[in-house]
Amino acid sequence: MSDPDRLAEARLALRGGDKEAAFRAITAALQHPHSLEDARLSGAFQLYAEIARTFADPATAEKLRAAAADFANVGALYEAAQALFLQHQFGVAATLLHRAQRLQPGQPAIVAELVANLHALLRYAEAQALLASSGLCQGDPLLSYLLGFSALMSGDLSAARGVMPSLAALSGDVEWPRSALDAGASRSSRASGMA
Repeated sequence: MSDPDRLAEARLALRGGDKEAAFRAITAALQHPHSLEDARLSGAFQLYAEIARTFADPATAEKLRAAAADFANVGALYEAAQALFLQHQFGVAATLLHRAQRLQPGQPAIVAELVANLHALLRYAEAQALLASSGLCQGDPLLSYLLGFSALMSGDLSAARGVMPSLAALSGDVEWPRSALDAGASRSSRASGMA
């Protein structure tokens, strides 16, 4: 079923009074990656926020409402995505963060939050590509570590090891990022040698 069909299914279920079916359908339509163009995406998220009021805690519902009311407000999108992450709604959160990233590219906090959601969705190669193309990793130890971790988890050991020198320079006396990546790369190398 296509995302526009899921959106129509959600509206039909809501008209029929079945909020659970409507929520399942709209959540499926908004999962990253989705095929809704921006005009439909805004309306779909407004519907999501409306239905979620039934299921979400009041603070989360308010953040969703604020993002739906102003779908071009990067701060509201970010806040709603953080609330969704805490509710394990990683696919919808990633959709909001992709929109925020398109509206205001180059924001480390948005990229880091998007990567966290992509990791939760096991989309490590996509996270790696996003980080590598962001231009932000060279000056940010967290993003540099996330790049190495994403590369490691997607099986790109040479890229993971390639992050180590810049991570060492960025993290200074903090040892854990380098040692964690190095240990993971070593285990992966040993495991691939056994295959």
